[in-house]
Amino acid sequence: MNNCFHTIALILLSTVLIAQTTITPDGYNGAIRFKNGGSSVDKVYLAENGFLGIGTSSPRSFLDIIGNHETVSSSYDARFFLKLKNTSNLYNSGVIMQLESGSGSSITALSHHAPSYYFPNLTENFADFGQLVSYGPGLILRAGSLSNTQGIIKFITADNEGLPRERMRLAANGNFGVGVKIPSAKIHVENGDVYIGTPYNGLILKSPSGYCFKITVNDNGSLNTNYIPCP
Repeated sequence: MNNCFHTIALILLSTVLIAQTTITPDGYNGAIRFKNGGSSVDKVYLAENGFLGIGTSSPRSFLDIIGNHETVSSSYDARFFLKLKNTSNLYNSGVIMQLESGSGSSITALSHHAPSYYFPNLTENFADFGQLVSYGPGLILRAGSLSNTQGIIKFITADNEGLPRERMRLAANGNFGVGVKIPSAKIHVENGDVYIGTPYNGLILKSPSGYCFKITVNDNGSLNTNYIPCP
């Protein structure tokens, strides 16, 4: 009897869908398949366990999207497999993807704020910016795995022509490079300067005996070295 009601419901639902679109329950595992245009390929596949596949009949998660798209034009990029948009233009408008786990209340969110985004008490400008934020104890930015121990993290911005250019890099060995792709020290800077813009701040060095000294500069350009407690 349940199978009968299931079949009737599917037939009724099919009548309101676009022409040539059918919903077919799989007689073997209870899955629901969406096909169109007389194609034998499943466009959408809802498995009995609740996993939803788009472009695949073997979804391995609650949403599994697979495609083979390379079309790129000035108005269309088929490589975007998922799009979220909030059309509101209010002062607090944005679109947010929220991630939670376990019984805790902390979340990690991936968001983009509208150009109209504005809060008078904010010291930072969020308008038209993307943001990755964790409301938990912290955020981990990770590259590499047990099978790939040479993971690196690149920081890229656009140049004057709009092309992506690497500006900074955290190497697999922990060295950090600015303007260099193979940093040879913990902090390695090339093609630029290191600027400390506040007077009386400087460079702190530890001696072989464990004492710390701060190096600063006076108005004559002479370096001063002063003992300070180690940070």
